[in-house]
Amino acid sequence: MRLRIHLLMLLSLFLVRAEPNAQPLSPEEWEKITRDLDYTEEKEEIEYSTEGWEQDHSSSAFSEFLNQFLTVLPYIVLTLLAGFIVYFIISKYRGPEKKLEKIKSEISTAEENIEEADLIKLLQKANKTGDYRLILRIYYLMILKSLTLEKHIRYAPKKTNRDYLYEIKNSEIKSRFSSITMDFDRLWYGKSRLNETEFEKQKSRSIKLLSELKNNPE
Repeated sequence: MRLRIHLLMLLSLFLVRAEPNAQPLSPEEWEKITRDLDYTEEKEEIEYSTEGWEQDHSSSAFSEFLNQFLTVLPYIVLTLLAGFIVYFIISKYRGPEKKLEKIKSEISTAEENIEEADLIKLLQKANKTGDYRLILRIYYLMILKSLTLEKHIRYAPKKTNRDYLYEIKNSEIKSRFSSITMDFDRLWYGKSRLNETEFEKQKSRSIKLLSELKNNPE
């Protein structure tokens, strides 16, 4: 901008000198000529747009993230698959064991209040496990419950099976109960091996005694 102004001034001086009879410019005339001139420099403002850079940067970051994710994706899938297989195997082998533990816990609760316990429902659960010793345990509790309801004994969790034998007055019932008790103690407390034949025999004897005590579970 300053260059233009200087050129204009030089051109004016040249024109003035080029005329032979030209008079020098007075201060008033010079002021009139240069009145509208602006000596301040104009700075061109350059605007830089970041929109394109931001888009390119976002696209590049997303592409990098996608590449990293696709790299680790197979390992994530394999880890999840392995975890599922382990969980399935543990559940398969721990499932029956957990059911047995739950039934044993329910038996312990039933022994505390045998008259109110739903032993038939508990027997149905035990039958599904196929645990012969556990099933015979519930049958024995059902006999104790029936003896209690029929006033042959006075049940108490701390009493022994021998204590109940002394309380029974009916000789026939006492004889049957004594025989069943001996076999039950051998199988339950002695942890003798119990096969299906022996199980069915003890089960039949228990059901017969229960029938005589008017509380047939079937």
